[in-house]
Amino acid sequence: MSKLEQKLKEWHKLNLLDDDSLNRILDYERHQGKVEKQSFLGNIVPFLIALLVAFAILALVGSNWNEYSQTMRLVIIFVTLFVFHAVAFISYQKAKELFGHCLNFINVIGYACAFVLIVQMYQFSSDSPVFLITWTMLAFLYYYVLKHDMFYYLFLGIGFFSLSYSAGIDTVHVYLLQIPLLLCSIYFLKIMKNRWSVSFNYSFIGYIIIMFFQTFSNRQYFIPIILVVFILWYLNERGVIDYVLLPVFTIFVWFFTYFTTTFGGLYDVAHELQKEFSYGFLKPVAVPLFDAIILLILILAIYTAYKKWKNNVAMKNHLWIFLFIFLLPILGVQDKLANMIVGVLILFAYSCIRLFNGVSGHERGSIIIGFITFAALVIGIYTGLAVSFISKSIVFIILAIVLYLVFLQSKKVRGDEHAK
Repeated sequence: MSKLEQKLKEWHKLNLLDDDSLNRILDYERHQGKVEKQSFLGNIVPFLIALLVAFAILALVGSNWNEYSQTMRLVIIFVTLFVFHAVAFISYQKAKELFGHCLNFINVIGYACAFVLIVQMYQFSSDSPVFLITWTMLAFLYYYVLKHDMFYYLFLGIGFFSLSYSAGIDTVHVYLLQIPLLLCSIYFLKIMKNRWSVSFNYSFIGYIIIMFFQTFSNRQYFIPIILVVFILWYLNERGVIDYVLLPVFTIFVWFFTYFTTTFGGLYDVAHELQKEFSYGFLKPVAVPLFDAIILLILILAIYTAYKKWKNNVAMKNHLWIFLFIFLLPILGVQDKLANMIVGVLILFAYSCIRLFNGVSGHERGSIIIGFITFAALVIGIYTGLAVSFISKSIVFIILAIVLYLVFLQSKKVRGDEHAK
C-alpha cells in the first residue's frame, strides 16, 4: 500500500472523504502510475532494440571489413545509411512512426561509425571534440524534429560519453562541447514532463558541471561530485525539483561509508580529498576552503532537517547524514578509532531511521532496507573493526540500547497501547 493510499484511507475513516471520492482518486492515481510506467517502458524498450540491431550490423560488417577494398567500404557505408534513411522515410509515410524512429536511431549511430571508418581509411587527422560536438548536436536535432524520447536518451548517452572522453583533452573545444550540451539540457528541462526523464536530465546537468570544474581546476572530481549531489538533495528536499534518482546515490554513499568505516580509512579519505583540492590555483587556500565548504553544506543540511522536523514534515531522503563522516577529519582529529566510531554511528543512525520510518509508516521496503543495513553493520563491526572484543561488546550493547529506544518510540508513533 502506498503512502497516498494510506493517507486517503485515513481521511476516509475520519469522514473527510466519502466512498465515491476515495474510489475515484485511487482509480485516477493507479491509472496515472500505470501510464507513466508504460510510457517509460515504451521509450526504453525500442531504444534497446534499436541499439542491439545497430551493434549487430556493426559486428556483421566488421567481420570481413579488412578484406574489402576502400571503394567497397565507401559503398557499404553510404548505401547502408541511404537504405536506412529511405526505409525510415517510407515508415513515416505509412504511419509506422515507431519503426521509423528506431531506424533513425540507428542512423545517428551510423553517422558516428561512418565518420570514424572514413577517417581511419584515409588516415585523416581529426580533432575528437569537434566530432563529438557534431555528433551530440545531430542527436539533439533528431529529437527536435521527431519529438520522441528515444532520441532524448540517445542524446544523454552520447553526451555522457563525449564529456568523459574529452575530459583529459586540454583544449578549448572541451568548453565548446560543454556549452551546447548545457543549453540543450536547459531546453529539455522546459519540455520534459516525465519525472524519470527530468531526473536523468538533472543528472546530466550535474555531470556537465562536474566535468567543467574537472577541466577548469586540473582534474578535481570528488569535491564537484559532493557539491552536485548535495545541491540535488537540497533542491529535492525543498520541493524545487522531484529528483527520483537520489536512492541510487544513497546506495553508493552507503557502501563508501561502510567500507571506509570498517577498514578505518575515513581520515585518510578526507585527507586525500583535501590533497586533490590543493591542485591548481587554489593550492594556497585549499585545505581551509575545503573545510569551509564541507562545514557550510553540513550546516545547511542540519538546518534543513531541523526545519522539516519543526514543521512536522518527513524528510524525502536521508543522504545528508553521511556528511558527518567529514566532521572529525576537518576538525583535525586523526585518531582512527574515533573516526570509525563516528562512521558506525552514522550507519547505525541510517538503519534506525529506515526501520523507524518503515514501522511507523507501514513501509515494507523501508523495513527491509533498514534490516539489511543493520545486519551488514553488525557483521562489519564484528569482523572489520580493528579493536578488542571488549570494545566491540560495549559497542554492541550501546547499539542495542539505542535500537530498543527507537523500537519504543516507533510503537508510540503507531499508538500501541503497550508501548512500555
